Amino acid sequence: MKHYSYFLFPPVLFVIGIILIGLGIYLFLFSIDYTALNENYETLIGPAGFMLFGLILTTFRSRFTIDSASHLILKEFTVFGLLLSRDQIRIPVKTRQVIIKESTKSGRGYMQGVVKFGYRIKSCDVFFESDKGLVRILNTDYERALKIAGFIKEELGSESLNVEYIPAP
Repeated sequence: MKHYSYFLFPPVLFVIGIILIGLGIYLFLFSIDYTALNENYETLIGPAGFMLFGLILTTFRSRFTIDSASHLILKEFTVFGLLLSRDQIRIPVKTRQVIIKESTKSGRGYMQGVVKFGYRIKSCDVFFESDKGLVRILNTDYERALKIAGFIKEELGSESLNVEYIPAP
């Protein structure tokens, strides 16, 4: 079994997480009056919140494992080293190709009543194509989808397995 592991958040958010951890440590060391802590224990909540949010940004990982002997793909999501979820995907017997289908998703902000904004996100769905149809593997960004499709092709060892990219309309 081979593994492909990656941080779930992009590098910019990873750096922001490190900055938040540093800010939390700084606030713990220099801004809290420990002599009056029994009266103002609420002052610990801010630095602890910064550190917790930073730790979430820096430790949230996804692990992608292919077990070619049992024809399974395991997707695991961890935070703080603890397993959050584990999904099993059965690899179809007669897989012809891996399809990367790009789509553009749009949404609205949660504060739509106060701040009017919308956003568009490009994402890629990765599928197995077989005689029985499409089997969805995961949804991720374009670069990671290419890496995972190459990893699947390499691990399954099939020279006839193609990777096809379908751009968004």
